[in-house]
Amino acid sequence: MRLHRFWNAARPILLLLMIAPFTGCGGGSGGGSSAGAAGTTGVGLATLQGTVPGTLIEAFDEDGTRYATHSEDNGTPRHPFRLDLPAGKTYRLRMTTREGTPEAVSTWIGVPDDSGRVHVRFRIDRADTIDLGHVPLPLSRREVADRPHHAEDDAEFVLDDPLPVDTVEVDADRHLRHRRHRDGKDSGSADHQADEQISSGSGTGEDHMASRDDDESDMDEDEHDSDDSDGQDHEDETDTDGSDGDTLGGGGTGGGTSGGTAGALRIFGFNDLGMHCADLDYSVFSTLPPFNVVHAQVVEVGSPPRLLDDSTISVRYRAAEDASGSINTTSRNGPVWKTNFWDVNPATGKRYVDDLFGLNPQPDEGLLGQKMPGFAQPFVANDPMDFNVFDPQHDWFAAPGIPLVPVDDAGRVNAYPLMEVQAVDPSTGMVKASSRVVTPVSAESDCQNCHALGEIAADPQRYPDIDFVFPDDINDPNSVLQAAKINILRLHDFKEGTHLDQQRPVLCASCHYSAALDLAGTGPNAKQQGLPTMSEAMHRYHGEQTDPATGLPVFPKNASMEETCYQCHPGNQTQCLRGAMGGAGIQCQDCHGDMLAVGGKYPLKTGGSLDGTNDGKSRRPWIDLPRCQSCHTGDALDHQGNGLRLRVAYDPNDPSASPRLASNKRFAEEAGTLYRDSHGHGGLACEACHGSTHAIWPNANPDANDNVAAIEHQGHAGTLVECTICHTPGSLGLTLDGPHGM
Repeated sequence: MRLHRFWNAARPILLLLMIAPFTGCGGGSGGGSSAGAAGTTGVGLATLQGTVPGTLIEAFDEDGTRYATHSEDNGTPRHPFRLDLPAGKTYRLRMTTREGTPEAVSTWIGVPDDSGRVHVRFRIDRADTIDLGHVPLPLSRREVADRPHHAEDDAEFVLDDPLPVDTVEVDADRHLRHRRHRDGKDSGSADHQADEQISSGSGTGEDHMASRDDDESDMDEDEHDSDDSDGQDHEDETDTDGSDGDTLGGGGTGGGTSGGTAGALRIFGFNDLGMHCADLDYSVFSTLPPFNVVHAQVVEVGSPPRLLDDSTISVRYRAAEDASGSINTTSRNGPVWKTNFWDVNPATGKRYVDDLFGLNPQPDEGLLGQKMPGFAQPFVANDPMDFNVFDPQHDWFAAPGIPLVPVDDAGRVNAYPLMEVQAVDPSTGMVKASSRVVTPVSAESDCQNCHALGEIAADPQRYPDIDFVFPDDINDPNSVLQAAKINILRLHDFKEGTHLDQQRPVLCASCHYSAALDLAGTGPNAKQQGLPTMSEAMHRYHGEQTDPATGLPVFPKNASMEETCYQCHPGNQTQCLRGAMGGAGIQCQDCHGDMLAVGGKYPLKTGGSLDGTNDGKSRRPWIDLPRCQSCHTGDALDHQGNGLRLRVAYDPNDPSASPRLASNKRFAEEAGTLYRDSHGHGGLACEACHGSTHAIWPNANPDANDNVAAIEHQGHAGTLVECTICHTPGSLGLTLDGPHGM
């Protein structure tokens, strides 16, 4: 829906509750915490994926049902495709190039067994990902003479001999599995053992067509089968050494930069912050709910390219599996525990979400209506969900408030889950383009470092009148954290004369205003006025604390981010800061300043506020933030400092850490606009080409989930620099009209 309709519908609730784009913290080295075997998520659909030069992929099961999808024309000879199939069935697979033209050729896909015999029927037993790699189909009828196949003499021009693929094989019972090497290891994924049968991750099949086609899919009379004298059913014993195939993995990623095809679509998805924070346990107090934000822009390749809006295209998201097999389709509890956000509070009889935010969304539904892909059937479904908002001001689609938590469907912690964003033709429901994007989220919080019983902020000798608590289970991290949170409330009650410990659960922002929780933009309410903001209460208050034993600051001014920021923000495991700057050794303080600067203790210098209206006043949290131009001050002919890039975004002698403003605006954001909201070349969001805040491409870890989107778009990690991602080949002259005037 249009943004103005969204505002009109949501404003009464937002004005009442002041719930905002629940923004989070930082991030870590993509995918680092999600290692382990993929296992099975209980999803009943297998996903065939790979790349082809063709356009149509069809599968026929033993019941005569036809499943079909079209590959995505990504401007390269390797068109990614993904086809969801119900597990537990036997299939034949056929692919077609040049569909709908006089040059159309259809090819049955064969799968070899250990002896080299090629079978055109195979069985998929489990829900897992079947990666066929790149399937080198004939591009036209003229090429058939050069291939080891011949064609039937019919109008459809179906090749008689199947094309064998060498990334998968079948066992004696025709069960499909990744091909085994001589060392017995599985060639498809390190997470699958050699004897595991392939079948696949999540998906609902909404991007494919299912129909009955008895003439095409009669599994009882396969034209490649013959009855031998032993009475057994055999298929053509076509030997293959794999020389006719190409084992480069496709994985539906596209990749390559050989040129975009005019009219093809690209979809760029990006998270707004690079990391969102959320609690898992809401029984004591909450700083932030599960609220992830994804933006997406859709470009029609051309000369010039064209940004599409909601009048011509729809955008959806669903969970995607990463290379480790991790997938996150639901935030509900089931085989694994994820969060109590939607659970009933026994003390009030209401759900925790209602106690805290005054709203009562269904499980797997976020505060603004965005749902998890497993909403309909947790741990089974992976239904594509619509982006609920199109924002014409930014020319992007938005999915605000996806209720994602950092626990995948196998119970493993993964702060970098992938979502697949899809550009969908609203008239046909066909997926015209797709790509994967990290939806980062972390629940890492270390309150216990100071507030566990016996630590500096929960010391019975220092506070003999406070009944600090000990965790019920010292070996349970959540029990340790919740005990520390109770101690925080009791310390707060002791110092401020409140009674928060008797009012659990507590929403901290109900008293301490946070712009991150004020979507309506109304500012602090009557209760919040006169009280410190959330940032002041956290950064400034703690930045002023000293250790009574030494008299030194608890958080020293020049200490590392591990000793300061990461004592509260996700960092020691997740790391708020990653990407190109994190890999270069930049510290949080290099951009934001120390805790007193972030907490607004010192007035901003001229130009220090985002729009100039807050100069000379305390920093506004979430608004008066560092800028790209503060370090990227210009080009080789006009820049500040001794190099093209500075390492600190402000004058080191300025205690307010007011952002530096560059006179040369080549790499500056739009005026009065933060990086996450800025646009550049062709109206594309800065984050579409450079990556999300705190996770600027590339991530130094080549296997990081953060790098996946860039690799899918251009074949390599890093800033999107390949012009043919959006422009048709040969359409650009030698000018300085590109991004940043280059």
